[in-house]
Amino acid sequence: MIALAIKRPVATAAIYVGLFALGAYSSQLIPVELLPDVDYPRLTVSASWSGASPESMEAFVTSPLEAASQQIQGVRKVTSTSRVDRNGTGSTTEIEIEFTRDTRMEFAELDLSERFAALKDELPPGVRPSIEAYVPQEFSQDEQFFMSFRVTGPYTFSRLAEIAEEEIKPSVLGIDGVAAANIYGGQEREVAIELDRAKLESYDLRPEDVRQRIEDLSVLRAPGSLLLDGRQVVLSVRTRIGQVRELESLVIAERSGEPVRLSDLGTVREQTADATQYFRINGQPAISMYIDRKGGTRARKYSGSFQGSDFGLSRRPSSSFSS
Repeated sequence: MIALAIKRPVATAAIYVGLFALGAYSSQLIPVELLPDVDYPRLTVSASWSGASPESMEAFVTSPLEAASQQIQGVRKVTSTSRVDRNGTGSTTEIEIEFTRDTRMEFAELDLSERFAALKDELPPGVRPSIEAYVPQEFSQDEQFFMSFRVTGPYTFSRLAEIAEEEIKPSVLGIDGVAAANIYGGQEREVAIELDRAKLESYDLRPEDVRQRIEDLSVLRAPGSLLLDGRQVVLSVRTRIGQVRELESLVIAERSGEPVRLSDLGTVREQTADATQYFRINGQPAISMYIDRKGGTRARKYSGSFQGSDFGLSRRPSSSFSS
């Protein structure tokens, strides 16, 4: 074989050049998504505070722990979630710290423990943060969705949810194979009704009477039918409240032939619902968007995040991919 290669150098060179060209061409056909996943090293910090609200947990526990975490060398991203615990008797916080690939995790964990120990007197009594190794979500729970995004920026939770609903969700729903896009983490608007006890007693009413009257608004009633152009049409009546002032004029009962309206019994106002959890990325508010795919379609699992700007959003690459 060696002798043949020496006798025919041109043919030998042509064969090697052809093999090189074939290898270069074949490398372009390899799907990128089949490359192995490489995650950044992470640590998870958790703490609980009995009897505290998520707002207090975020202000007095999550924020100091976040600030201490960001001082560790090699930190790439800090994500936190403050929520009501499962029993509803207090709140918990979970902080996920992502490091660069060349970080020595044993030293980073030791440094983090020392900084948390220095915060002992600043944290509320009984609050002791614990540091654990990160467990990927694929191993911690069976996810039903195939794609997730985080939307974050210098806005309130309500504004982020509005941006996601008006700007991101329509574009996502227009992608072939997407069945639904659900947004979580935004503070919803609600109507609060404060009843005056003295006024209720003066009209001989109870809070249950007011609640039942409001619930009756959503009940569909069928008073009958009528004959229209030779066809029988069934009538249905449903009362809908479009504005707060319409709810204020709602008649709750009648006393001495005069209507008793909701405004006669208390005050009605529109407000933001109380938050049950806070989710932040690098100290900024963040919300989640989970996307479900249509049955029978093939789609690749992906997770990522969006970074907010002054008047728009631009997607920031995620740290993990999976096929």
